[in-house]
Amino acid sequence: MTGPPIKACVAYYPVLDVSHSCPDDWSYDITPFWRDRVCKQDIQEAPQFYRQSSPLFRLQERTPVCPLMILQGDTDCLVPVAHTRTFVRRMKEALPDNLLVYLELRRARHGFDILPSPRSTFTEAGVARFLNHVYRSGHEGQR
Repeated sequence: MTGPPIKACVAYYPVLDVSHSCPDDWSYDITPFWRDRVCKQDIQEAPQFYRQSSPLFRLQERTPVCPLMILQGDTDCLVPVAHTRTFVRRMKEALPDNLLVYLELRRARHGFDILPSPRSTFTEAGVARFLNHVYRSGHEGQR
């Protein structure tokens, strides 16, 4: 089944490593969820599946992805900001011409955008500007 190509992606506090390859600084262990609902196997039984399921390890040189905006709070208690920083660094290295916007919000926790606030309002405006830029410029992954 195929559909229209993805023109852009906005990822709020994304889980980018379920294989525990990054420093294990999770305050919430996502492994039981991944094991029970996605993989149906324990990480020791299927380490390669967990690694292949992690966007952190899906980056390949010269394989552009759609323009990407990532939003992450620096005090997120569910998704470690270190994982996001590692992903952003690796993506910049592997795909230097790909459009990537990383917005790390100071003192923002997981779900910071759920309730209306000045922070969530300005974040929404920034996301809208990013998507409008991608739409109007006809980006296909490249800067």
